[in-house]
Amino acid sequence: MNKEILDLFYKGEYDKVIVLVKKEIRNSDDADLMYYYFLAENGDYSNMNMSNIHSEVNFNLAIELGNEYQKYSYQAEFNFFRTVGNIIGKYFCYAIRDDFDGFGRAYKEYGIPKLLFDDESIERIIVGLNYFIKKDMKNRSYDLLMLSIVILSLATNNSKISKTTLELQKVLNDKGTILSSYSLVIDEAYVNKLVRLYDNYEKNLVFDQGDFKYLTNKDKTKCALIKVNDLSIKNVIIPPTYSGMPVVAIGEEAFSKCSSLRKVILGENVEVVGEYAFWDCLALNEILPSNRLKSIKKSAFTGCNRLEEFFIPNTVVEIEDGIFTGCNNLKKISIGNGLRVIPKYAFSNRRKLENVTIGNHIEVISSRSFANCTMLTGISIPKSVRVIEDGAFDGCKKLEIIYEGSQAEWKKIKGSDKIELEVYFGE
Repeated sequence: MNKEILDLFYKGEYDKVIVLVKKEIRNSDDADLMYYYFLAENGDYSNMNMSNIHSEVNFNLAIELGNEYQKYSYQAEFNFFRTVGNIIGKYFCYAIRDDFDGFGRAYKEYGIPKLLFDDESIERIIVGLNYFIKKDMKNRSYDLLMLSIVILSLATNNSKISKTTLELQKVLNDKGTILSSYSLVIDEAYVNKLVRLYDNYEKNLVFDQGDFKYLTNKDKTKCALIKVNDLSIKNVIIPPTYSGMPVVAIGEEAFSKCSSLRKVILGENVEVVGEYAFWDCLALNEILPSNRLKSIKKSAFTGCNRLEEFFIPNTVVEIEDGIFTGCNNLKKISIGNGLRVIPKYAFSNRRKLENVTIGNHIEVISSRSFANCTMLTGISIPKSVRVIEDGAFDGCKKLEIIYEGSQAEWKKIKGSDKIELEVYFGE
């Protein structure tokens, strides 16, 4: 492993990692290089602007090469495969790739090995674990990462790693993952129980019907559409029910990479659009929301580059950060009356955004929510707004603000004194 790549990786400079690794990887069979490429490629997409980068390396081949490489190389230089070991390395690989089937197969084959590591290697592992804990992943990846760390803790019997599991447990609790409802116990019975839990979760409650795959809740009273079976699908009407159960949610990444998808009509019972639900649907240009839609999760429409307008209905009470990241042709946004907070970076860097309508119940316009919307010339702010956070309109050089209240009321808004744009008053 090139030490320069390793140093950059631990400094968090993933864009530089990508450049260096790509140079070395073409003529190399070193799975360590491949693995660091995976790590860098799966970093913070929104900050790194890497949503169009895809791995050119076969992941399973990388694991196999890593296993072979391990047999012949015991150099002191740290890398994931050599330090964590052949078996443990697979668990972590499958965890961050959200591959439960691979994780389950590995666990059935290998279980919990017994390994010994020197203190320096343990410290290196902890650095890597802390990176993953802070990484923005899907809920199931966090759960599988927890199982991986528990297995590693049992394999090494090292107290420092045990402490790291407590940090990850906090993340699981915050995100409300499946494992967050189970008390953390560092023993083999805990791992066995939770692997079986996930196995049942995958096999007993997931059903296929035509174009879609559905996941039901435990008592089978409602379900979510979690996957589209045909990535070439062009037009979608989300059905209101499946097998008599209302379809209440679009799951994480359910339509991701459906590059031909053009139009989506959300079924009448859909309440939630999950994280990255329509990630990289490059042709998507029309979305008709349901009348029961309540929540749009983080990065739901990331990379939908042909989307030009979107209406957030009055029923929506929550939108999360970056739902339109990479929607570079977005021109018109209408925010209904149900929303109270416009989150951070909600519409930032949408350089073609020309028209924004804000609902009458908005109370907080968060930091950088409209930053660098350079084509935005006018926006009307309702009297309901109490806070405008720093940088909300940074870089909006053409923008003029119309405040629906009086100048005296404007001055009472927290943060209004920091806005240097032209402001006109409705009263």
